Amino acid sequence: VLISYASLSEEQKESIDPLTYRPMLEEALNQDMIDTRFIRQILGLVTLVKTPELSEIVLDNLERLYPVADAVAKYLSIFTESDSSIRNQIGTRVLEYVLHPPLIDEFFAIWLLEPFVHDARWNHLIELRTILHGHPSRLVRRQAILALGESRDRSALLDVKSRIGGLQD
Repeated sequence: VLISYASLSEEQKESIDPLTYRPMLEEALNQDMIDTRFIRQILGLVTLVKTPELSEIVLDNLERLYPVADAVAKYLSIFTESDSSIRNQIGTRVLEYVLHPPLIDEFFAIWLLEPFVHDARWNHLIELRTILHGHPSRLVRRQAILALGESRDRSALLDVKSRIGGLQD
């Protein structure tokens, strides 16, 4: 059952206002052991109402959010509909993390690239090509190929074609 945010009463809107979740998310992320179920619920709610207010805290804590990688990817996908400058800033931060991680598992990198795979508006061809040419993981490079394919950029697709044979680890 889908419920429209506009159809909610003011009291209902207040109860799911993402700004009320910010201190709770910050506190949860400051714990030694994060409560993944709680964080997944918060990210799920703010994803449903498509509000970007928690983007900074999410991006600043990517290394702690690894256990909820799928929820992070779904949350990031709400920025597909955002203004291109906001989407560009978010995309740049995500790709910098994938390209220059303090410590990142390929599973998490694949999830972080998920929004780029599904919509060309993310449009970070240079960074995606850098991942294609230099990331140590074949699976992450495959995800970059899928994102480049979504872009439908002729030059990027020719680059992918030339690299297909060299994707062995």
